[in-house]
Amino acid sequence: MPSLVGSEMCIRDRNDSKAAFELGKYRFNILKVVMKVLIVDDETLLRRTLQAHIESSGIHFVYSASNVAEAVEIIKNEIIDLAFIDLTLDDGPTRAGIDLLGIIRDTSPSTVAVAMTGYNEDALVEQCLKAGAADYILKPLDAEMIQQTLRKAPILHRLIRKSQNYKNQAGKDALKQIELKSKSKAFQAVID
Repeated sequence: MPSLVGSEMCIRDRNDSKAAFELGKYRFNILKVVMKVLIVDDETLLRRTLQAHIESSGIHFVYSASNVAEAVEIIKNEIIDLAFIDLTLDDGPTRAGIDLLGIIRDTSPSTVAVAMTGYNEDALVEQCLKAGAADYILKPLDAEMIQQTLRKAPILHRLIRKSQNYKNQAGKDALKQIELKSKSKAFQAVID
């Protein structure tokens, strides 16, 4: 059933794998984004629930791991677009999930990593972002939060890849200091 949004009409196929919208006399076909998603959590029920929710929300390939070693093996063998990572994987004194964020950042930099935890601490959020997380969500997870993350992930993935391309193009000269000089004494005073 078509739905009208302003002057645009959105039409979805029965299998929901394609969508199209019409603007005036033009029709645009849109393919849904297919992502490879990794869920890393030591709680089996949470892993399975999250996997079922993601699979029901679209055409996604979902992998799951209960520890860092399993996650690293999957990352070595697959190109992962989005990873949900529990920070306290082994309930040990260190947060193994933060170590895994660093591993993902180093081995698969285009993966959008989302940290999951039940702790709402500013220092922990900062630590996750420094380790390479693109987002941070609190447990217990709700369906809308997961849907929002799934919608944002392709955009974040593209931005990360663009950023990497710019860094590669710039090379080592990107951080080279430049010296500003001016013939104007007033402007030179501002520079100094």
